[in-house]
Amino acid sequence: MTARVINRLGNLSLVAGLSWTPLLQSSARGLAAEVRRVAREGEARKIVIFKRNSLTSLGLYVPDDSGIADELDDQGSRGLFSRTREHSLAAVVANLAGDGNAILAYRVGNGEMAVVVVVESGIPTIDEIKPIEEAQAITLRYASGATGFVYAVFTNDLGTFGGADHTREIADDALFALADKTTLLVGKPVNVLAAVLALLLLAAVVASYFAYTDYASKRARLEAAKRAAAADPAPRYEAALAAALNTVGPARHSLQSLLKMMEQYPVSQGGWLLTGITCSSATSQCTSSWLRESGTTHDLASARKEFAEQLEIEDALLRVRLVRQVRLDSAGMSSSAITAGAEAAISMDSLLQRWSNAGLEVNFSRTAAQPWPVVPGVEPSSLRPGLVVNRAPVSVGVPLHLAQEVLSQTPERLWWTDLNTSVDLAKGDVHVTFKGFVYGRP
Repeated sequence: MTARVINRLGNLSLVAGLSWTPLLQSSARGLAAEVRRVAREGEARKIVIFKRNSLTSLGLYVPDDSGIADELDDQGSRGLFSRTREHSLAAVVANLAGDGNAILAYRVGNGEMAVVVVVESGIPTIDEIKPIEEAQAITLRYASGATGFVYAVFTNDLGTFGGADHTREIADDALFALADKTTLLVGKPVNVLAAVLALLLLAAVVASYFAYTDYASKRARLEAAKRAAAADPAPRYEAALAAALNTVGPARHSLQSLLKMMEQYPVSQGGWLLTGITCSSATSQCTSSWLRESGTTHDLASARKEFAEQLEIEDALLRVRLVRQVRLDSAGMSSSAITAGAEAAISMDSLLQRWSNAGLEVNFSRTAAQPWPVVPGVEPSSLRPGLVVNRAPVSVGVPLHLAQEVLSQTPERLWWTDLNTSVDLAKGDVHVTFKGFVYGRP
């Protein structure tokens, strides 16, 4: 199916079903000639040239005069002389996606058809009007990650297209708000001299020439697009980042449970003294360390039998460890929580400074930050500014009775991964050390 106007608001119309072709020329003259040729060969009535970074793509508007699915066309037969300004829906979605990947599944008409728009690295690649079942299949294939990349999914019908966890509903007014001069369909350019010369050429020569150049140019554009996609490391990093953000560390309620469990450990048991507890999210284990005072190893093992702990000998006569399996639910962080700039740094530093002023032991250095996650074959320096996430290690030591309060004050972009508890046998004090990472963008 060729292009259709699928929605209208005031004097603005959104057009779907454009044919998109990557452009190869870089000079202004060469690009203009390529646009004229592709628009002429595609019999386009209108065009839109969409640019993103070093990539340029041409959208061809070929109205559908077949009479099929007339209910989709809000323009009727107004044609070129309509006062309505027509905008490409695919280009609007590209503005929504920025430099990333996105899908729009947009139900239209009587509900039996839907527009599917796919944007990759900020450039439209699929712009089609399909029966609802085909639209669902296309959307699911891209949203599920079957293509190897991560896509943001938008729809105006969550009941039909809301299968992916990261699907978001988008209203018509939000789409119209993204329409600007970069999405506006304009008349195709005309080369008067070329038109005059074309009249002098034999029909057979013209047909054979364009048949050959059409094949060669399409193949060259396809190869160039493939090389550009393969050379761009951003999609691989974005996919790895999205996966890593899903499981940053233990959920807040799991850490709260760990602290309550630590509070229940006795300072002494079975003739042994507790010296410390270490809980790690990497192993989902808590290891308690014990120093013999007067009891035997059997006495301690018997006293702790109900907790199903595994005994590890550190010093046969003096020190042992007891390993206990714990449940830690993983949690993730939204990309929007990872902020950048001086304001974000001031906010984090001020929180750590208040903790330090309260007598807590705070260890943090922003210079220790490293790019995260590490993606094999991708150099962070090759990625565009603002895309890379850094994380810096941080630790905070606090008395056990204040640990829950520190946890409640922890902001979203600071994640704890390990808890260490030490017991001062002489003073009877219990001290907890939180260890984790601060996430941000440079």
